Amino acid sequence: MILVRISVEFFAALVLQPQCNLSMTLLEFVYFKKHTFIPPTNEDKVLNYGFTKENIHDVYLLPFLDTDETKLIAFQYKIIHNILPCRSSLFRAGLVDDDICSLCRLEKQSLVHMLYNCSESLLFWEKFTQWWQEKFSETIVLSVNAILFGWHQNANNKRVLNYILITAKYYIFTTSVCDNKLSFDRFLLRLNSKLDVLRMIAIKNKH
Repeated sequence: MILVRISVEFFAALVLQPQCNLSMTLLEFVYFKKHTFIPPTNEDKVLNYGFTKENIHDVYLLPFLDTDETKLIAFQYKIIHNILPCRSSLFRAGLVDDDICSLCRLEKQSLVHMLYNCSESLLFWEKFTQWWQEKFSETIVLSVNAILFGWHQNANNKRVLNYILITAKYYIFTTSVCDNKLSFDRFLLRLNSKLDVLRMIAIKNKH
């Protein structure tokens, strides 16, 4: 099965990758694949948010370090690579009738709009920072790159913050998909319920 998969990738590479010329043998391709790194398609956009070639790997690793929930890891992966479906992309694909944000009902919904620029999302994040200050006695300022790609500055509860940020973004996304209204209180109920389950699992694993 491995040989079949590599063979398929080999023939695809001959067509799609100019570095792989038609005289390349299968063994040469295996070596080429092992020693060549092809940057993700959205890397240039991520770099535009202030990251560098030296620290961009922290962005890619963050979901794997701060949560072990497959659903949240996949969700953050889609944000990083700009492939999370939103009204604009669904409209371009002919899957919805319009590209207007289902949260504010005012502007076109891109990924950045849904998670940050939307007036409803901005109000949500304002309540989030107030709650964080009260809960952890720590002041944070959530910029667009912190919301999209995680908190990479020093913080006393950095991993906790990143886990809750991903969970909050997932709540905003699912609320938008269901055409519901954002409610920070409802998010806290879901978060507390999730944390209770994680505590029970941790206690059970100790025994």
